[in-house]
Amino acid sequence: MSSGKRVLDCLIGLLMLFCAFIILLLPETGYVVVVAVMDILLLVSGIRLLIFYFRMARHMVDGLRIFFKGVFLVDLAIFAISLNNISKVFVILYLIGIFAVNGGLRAFRALDGRKHGTKHWRFSLAVGICSVVIAILALIFMNNMYILMGLCFICLLYTGIMRIVNAFKKSAIVYVEI
Repeated sequence: MSSGKRVLDCLIGLLMLFCAFIILLLPETGYVVVVAVMDILLLVSGIRLLIFYFRMARHMVDGLRIFFKGVFLVDLAIFAISLNNISKVFVILYLIGIFAVNGGLRAFRALDGRKHGTKHWRFSLAVGICSVVIAILALIFMNNMYILMGLCFICLLYTGIMRIVNAFKKSAIVYVEI
């Protein structure tokens, strides 16, 4: 991972921690700020992937996947922007739904990593399963707004901390000898 990517991941992690504490301190209106920040991040990520596709990835193997991911993120951002006028419960469930999908994907990547013999697949699997369990708890306690906001706080706090930890983690460098 390049140093620029590490700094960006650390800044995004700090932004997620900031959003988590906004939800904790301002439970009635804090979710609006969090949704606005997530909308901007989703839109910027989608546009960045689309620009990368048209500049370079269209010539790469499996570059079409980057195009579809960029289109999906832009669509998700536009959908999230349209959620501002509906109930707070649906917006919080949307945030927790994103967390659940991310946890499920992490669990599947961990199982794939197990097949390839990676060292930390158990931790990734546990984290993915915990993410899905938190999302299920959010569905169970959908009527209690304070528990729902607490679960959203936990999701954002955990995700922010993990992004910061992963930013400082050493990454393996693969050298190709010719």
